[in-house]
Amino acid sequence: MSKMIFVSFVILLSLVPMSFARSFSVDLLPTAHFSEECKETVQCILKAKENDTCPTIPVPPEAFSVPFEPGTFDLKLLRKGVWVYNDGTYNTLMLKVAGHLTLFDFPDAALSTVTESPITNAITTLLNGTVPNRIDMVYSHAHLDHIGSSGLVFTFLREKYPKAKIFIWSTLETYDVIQRSKSNRSVLPNVIIGKRGRTLRMSRFLKVRMDIVGGHTISDLRIYIPPFKGEPGIVMYVDVVFPRYAPPFNFGLTEDLGRYVQAQKDILKLDFEILVPGHIALGGKKDLRENIEYTEDVVSAARTGITSVTPEQLQEAGIGKASDPSAPEFRNVFFPFVSVLRPLEIESCFRIVVEKWGCRLAAVDINARGHCFTAINYVNLEL
Repeated sequence: MSKMIFVSFVILLSLVPMSFARSFSVDLLPTAHFSEECKETVQCILKAKENDTCPTIPVPPEAFSVPFEPGTFDLKLLRKGVWVYNDGTYNTLMLKVAGHLTLFDFPDAALSTVTESPITNAITTLLNGTVPNRIDMVYSHAHLDHIGSSGLVFTFLREKYPKAKIFIWSTLETYDVIQRSKSNRSVLPNVIIGKRGRTLRMSRFLKVRMDIVGGHTISDLRIYIPPFKGEPGIVMYVDVVFPRYAPPFNFGLTEDLGRYVQAQKDILKLDFEILVPGHIALGGKKDLRENIEYTEDVVSAARTGITSVTPEQLQEAGIGKASDPSAPEFRNVFFPFVSVLRPLEIESCFRIVVEKWGCRLAAVDINARGHCFTAINYVNLEL
């Protein structure tokens, strides 16, 4: 996800009054009330004509999460040696076994300084006075909103633990992005993960398998910690599933919708219980299945949207302006496609998606037009 988008989101969260954040709970919107209000809003959207406005569909109670106070974080033990870090916007993994510390991703956070951030504070809390002799830093993918504070963290670790060996892992594509970056916020990797993947063994009970699976960017890593003697399996796969929400920003800015779906189906073949998705809340296999089902429904709706546009609709939407010498759009070769045909296809797709999913996942009405745009291009160009 782009840095600007999520830094803006963090800033917005920081403006939420703390009295509101503390009192925010599912009691504010009981399920029965949500269901009634949601159905009414969906019907408004389905019946809306051009220039009509409808309220935003309310968030389902099961999607509620309590906003964190800016600059704070939660560090929760998931299994022996494995913790999840959560600051209300980002989540990621931190592992510690004896003198070995492994950190995954280094997201931007509100109220960070040049020497301190919630991530560095979480590392201090996790180590609790112990001194690591080896530190591994792993980048899940190349987007700097997830790895942009790695320079700060690296400097912190090098100064505080000068004798520790530090290894920085990434794919070659992520290495190239960091090398080209003008901001110098991320540290260049010194361990490259290739097509065969890599396994990091921290102890006999804790190993981490890292494989390039794509889906969000061309070189997304699937990070997998297999179960061990009753300890749960864990998958970290970032910016694809947003538990109990429809994904933002055209399926999280995915570059390959087919790979996006297939990578999730492949994850379901693994033995795990916990999904660390990079944002909002932890999930599991249910959230993966739901996101796959939603995406496949959007693709189906895109097919319908493409075939449902009629010549009458095109004329009514003004496609004739491109051939009218008196119109400003005259001979504008992009106008019929970008301003007339595609919006009609998207709107048809959008209404199908909202009718089925508007009351199942949060933010469908906000995000589904972007999903339909991506899916229509996918159907037209790749299927």
